[in-house]
Amino acid sequence: MSETIFKQEACIKCGICSEVCPVGIINKPTAETFPVITAANKKNCIQCGHCEAFCPNEAVELKGPDLQKAAGSQKQTAITPEQIGYYFPMRRSIRRYKQQPVDRQTLEQLLAIVRYAPSGVNRQPVSWIVIYSTAELKKLTAMVIETMSQMVKDKSPLASMMNFQNMVSAWEQGGDFVCRQAPHLLIAHARKDDRIAPLDATIALTHFELAAPAFGLGACWAGYFSIIANLSPAIRQAAGIPDDHVQLGSMLVGYPQYTPQRIPKRKHATILWRLG
Repeated sequence: MSETIFKQEACIKCGICSEVCPVGIINKPTAETFPVITAANKKNCIQCGHCEAFCPNEAVELKGPDLQKAAGSQKQTAITPEQIGYYFPMRRSIRRYKQQPVDRQTLEQLLAIVRYAPSGVNRQPVSWIVIYSTAELKKLTAMVIETMSQMVKDKSPLASMMNFQNMVSAWEQGGDFVCRQAPHLLIAHARKDDRIAPLDATIALTHFELAAPAFGLGACWAGYFSIIANLSPAIRQAAGIPDDHVQLGSMLVGYPQYTPQRIPKRKHATILWRLG
């Protein structure tokens, strides 16, 4: 169980912790009292850490056996609009990778950042599987191709719609349009009965993709793998996904073979301004 500790000796009774609490369980301080979470409300704490993060005087601390601090918790200068306006548009989906592994510690650093991705009521339902072995990833890719081939033979509407025959033909000629010969694959999964987890997984995977270039890495959504994995119990078992879980998205990751040199053109955003 987590515990929120209010340090009265440091508290200036600004009430910010109460204002930012998403579930409104921190009693506002008064001239006579300090902020507090009543015993009846403790069970409603979602361990989001807003009270700790927004306190201007470090008077609040969230403690728990499963809670770990971020590696870079020191204050830093905010990213400028110009920096973010360059960094995000320069992001590219990487489909050509150098044939060298990424250091495991680097991937661990990335996932340590991704755990801060928002999730519904901070449940953090997403679990991860890292197919680190490139040889194992090739075996999984071969299983995907085998399933696609069978679906083509069975005249599956999905196989026709997504042109699985092209995937199979490319594989037979030494190509790989499924996992793009990436060295590693990241799989997000969660319990089958969790209705909010699919959105949480998408958010977390997007955080991973956007953070990867800062580590010199490239990433790409492994859409074909995800589709076939959800159709094939054998692939899910081979990947290590628990029986009571579902695969919610997969991401290729590795060192890019090529580096983007400029920002490509895009359509204007479609926006409806409701000003009245």
